[in-house]
Amino acid sequence: STQSTWGKELIEQYESIQKSIEELKKKNAKLKKSIETKTRNPQKQPKQLESQKKETEKVTKKEKEKEKSEKEKEKSEKKEKNEKNEKQEKNEKDTKSVNDTKEKLIKIDEKKEIIENNEPEDPNKHPCVRLYKKCDYGPNCIFSQVPSNACLRHLKGKCTNLNCPDKHVDLKDYNKEPPSTAGLPTGFKLRLCTYYQAGKCLEGGRCTYAHGDDEHKKYVSEYREKMAKENPKYKRSICNKWASDEECRYGDRCLYAHGEHDLINDQE
Repeated sequence: STQSTWGKELIEQYESIQKSIEELKKKNAKLKKSIETKTRNPQKQPKQLESQKKETEKVTKKEKEKEKSEKEKEKSEKKEKNEKNEKQEKNEKDTKSVNDTKEKLIKIDEKKEIIENNEPEDPNKHPCVRLYKKCDYGPNCIFSQVPSNACLRHLKGKCTNLNCPDKHVDLKDYNKEPPSTAGLPTGFKLRLCTYYQAGKCLEGGRCTYAHGDDEHKKYVSEYREKMAKENPKYKRSICNKWASDEECRYGDRCLYAHGEHDLINDQE
């Protein structure tokens, strides 16, 4: 009886083992089938992976845009800084140039003041004599009353030298009164005043040009008489400029005759 009981237990154990083996085989078959299905359709990925991929792409795109924006901002700030530095350098150069010009002008004024204080004015030596050693017009020269150290080019409106060592004066400041008919003619009133003819002359008696034909003829006549006595060359020959149909800038004050009618006869 003991043997039969033992045999039964062995049979039951065998059957139980066989049953477990069958269950394992079924599970293995299901697992194998599941693996084969996934292998056949690799393109079908889970939705979660796709969403993660999209999120990753979005983040990457945002990072690139942010990096690009930061680079552009940095470039703009650098450009603005360079422009600011250039503007500042330009302003410094302009300021330095202005200061240098002011210093030059101050030196010129100081030099002129030294000349004015140290060089005595010789009434018998006007700028023409100082520069050219002589003057064909003598005391009748239009510049005879200005200081000897005056700039002749400035008086003629031609001096452009900022460092000019000569004195720059205004001609009308030294000829405030018109010459009288009884005195020596000075060369004034030998041309008609165009401002007076237009009714715009503000100089009055100080004007160096003639106000009207009568005044013009009177001073021209006195001038001719005085110059004929003092200068043997005056109106004794024809002016080359006038003879060649060129404009003579001296006009009635010219040392030479403008035509046969303008010649002076020594027998007169």
